[in-house]
Amino acid sequence: GDLSPLFRFGDLSPKQGRVQRPANQFEPPLRVRRRQVACQKRGQVRALQSLRRTPRYFPAMNIEQRRFVTAAEKVDFLSPWTLEEWLCRSDVVPNQDLMMVRANMEAGHSHPFHTHPTREEIIYVLSGRAEQWVGQEHRILGPGEMVLIPKGEVHGTYNPFRERLVFLAILAPAKAAEPGIVDVSTQEPWASLRQKHGLPACT
Repeated sequence: GDLSPLFRFGDLSPKQGRVQRPANQFEPPLRVRRRQVACQKRGQVRALQSLRRTPRYFPAMNIEQRRFVTAAEKVDFLSPWTLEEWLCRSDVVPNQDLMMVRANMEAGHSHPFHTHPTREEIIYVLSGRAEQWVGQEHRILGPGEMVLIPKGEVHGTYNPFRERLVFLAILAPAKAAEPGIVDVSTQEPWASLRQKHGLPACT
């Protein structure tokens, strides 16, 4: 008989000596169309997923209009005590009352005893542990714990542990008189307070 219908959608491969047929050769036309539509939809989903994984870049925005802060927009500053990542201050957002910084303190480092004469502060631990002092009292704070430091009260944050300490420091008011910070770590009783408690030295 006539074999041409069997080869209508196929091709004879000279190398392999057999007929190559598409997978959908014997499917009714409606099923073929449905499969094509399904494949097209899957391709669109993959394209959308790829788009979602692609970093999005937004045009530069005037600080006075900024409400959201991305990782690229924060201001990094290496202080003598920590790597500071400023997320809320006047050169990042149009803040009126609050300031916020994420601080990264390496093992064996500290921000020794000091005061903020014109601001109160909250320290909230994100990871690691903090030996936190307020006045002559101290606690070990872990992730999810915080301390409130009233305006002008002596305090210090120490990391005598092996892991990095990461915390948020929130201060208010933002627009306060100077000096914003006063170091008292070389004055007594603060200079020898940790030593009297037998605590390891931190730089």
